[in-house]
Amino acid sequence: MIPKMELLCLSSTRWDYIWQRPQQLMSRIAREYKVLYVDHAYPIAHQEIFQLLNDLSLLRNRVKQINDNLIRFSLVEFSSDAFGGNLDTGGMNELNRWIKTIFINAVLKQFHIEQPIIWTCLPNSRAMVEKIPHRLVCYDCVDDFASFSWWPPETKIEEIGLIEAADVVFATAHSLFKRCQAFNVSTYLVPNAADYKHFSFLPATQNELVRGIPNPIIGYIGAFYEWVDTKLLLTIAQTHPEWSLVIIGPIHGINTALFAGCSNVYILGPRDYTELPKYLGSFDVCMIPFIQNELTLNTNPIKMYEYLAAGKAVVSTDLPEVRRYTGIVKIARSHKEFIAKIDEALQENNMPVAFKQKIINERKQVARENDWDMRCAQSLAIIKEYLAMRPV
Repeated sequence: MIPKMELLCLSSTRWDYIWQRPQQLMSRIAREYKVLYVDHAYPIAHQEIFQLLNDLSLLRNRVKQINDNLIRFSLVEFSSDAFGGNLDTGGMNELNRWIKTIFINAVLKQFHIEQPIIWTCLPNSRAMVEKIPHRLVCYDCVDDFASFSWWPPETKIEEIGLIEAADVVFATAHSLFKRCQAFNVSTYLVPNAADYKHFSFLPATQNELVRGIPNPIIGYIGAFYEWVDTKLLLTIAQTHPEWSLVIIGPIHGINTALFAGCSNVYILGPRDYTELPKYLGSFDVCMIPFIQNELTLNTNPIKMYEYLAAGKAVVSTDLPEVRRYTGIVKIARSHKEFIAKIDEALQENNMPVAFKQKIINERKQVARENDWDMRCAQSLAIIKEYLAMRPV
C-alpha cells in the first residue's frame, strides 16, 4: 500500500514566469496530491533575510495558495554583495543553502507536510535536499544547466552528485538521458510535451492582438534569450521584407537594437499564457531559430509540441530532438536553407484544402501523443513504483 503522497517541487523557474515543464507537471499532479511549489530563489536585502530568520511566521507573506492542493512559495536568499564581499562564493553558497533550507522546512511545517517526495529541477540542490526530511528524491533534468551562461562552473560537478544521490532521475532529451544514466541506473526518459487542449483550439476570427501586422507572419514564442540566432532572424527580415517576424516572450541577453532598421520585425515581449493560442492562430509559419551549441543540442523544445498542437508548419534549426520529427518539422542546416524552408511552408496556402488538412492533422497527432497529461501519468507511475518498494 502506498501512503498519501505530498510533493515538494524545487523549481528552476518562477510560477508566474513562462509556463514551462515544472508548472505544467505540478499543476497536474496537484489535481490529486498536495504540492508545495518553490520558486527559484531570488536575492533580497540582508536586513529582510534577518527579519525572516527572527520571525519565520513572516514567511506567510511569501506564500500563495494557488488552489486547494497547490501552494506557491517565493523563496529568497542573500545577494552576493550582502556582506560587502567579505564572503567568498563558496561561503555565500553554503550560507544561502542553510537559509533556504530553514525557510523551506518552516513552510512545510506550516502546511503540515511531512517527509514529502522532493522533485527538484535544480542541478545544485543536493546539499539542500539532504537537509529536508523526505521519502524519495526525484531529479528532473530539464536542461543542460552547465551550459547556461548564468550558472557557475561548478554546476556540472554538483549535478553529478545530485544524479548519484537521487532515487529517480527524469531526463527530457535522449542525450541528457544517456548522461544521467551513466551515474544512476534509475534514470527514465520523460520528454517535454504540450498542453494539447490549450493550443489546439485556435480562434476562428482574426486576432485583434496582431491587427496591423501584415501577413504572412513568421512567428516565435518563447524566451528571447542568448540561444536565439539573431543573425538568422536579421537575415530573414532583410531578405524578405514582405514577411513579418513576430517575437513573443521575455528578453534577456539579446541586443534588440540589431533590428532597429527592420520595420518588419515585431518584438512584442512576454504575453500571458492564456493569450498564446490567439497569437499562434495568426502565425503562418512557426520557427525555432536556435544557434547550435551545447545547450540547444541537449534541449527538447516545448514550443515544437505547442506549435504542432496548433497544426502549424514548423521550421527549425537542426537539433537532435527536433530531428526525431523529420517529415513533420522542416529542418534547416543553414541560414539559406532556413529561409527556403519558410518559403516552402508558406506554399501550403496554395495546396488543395483536403491535402492541407491532412498535413495539419498529422502535426496535431504528434502533439496529441506528446501531451502533458501523459507525461504526468508516466512520471507518477514511476514514482509510485519506487514508493511501493519502500517500507511505510
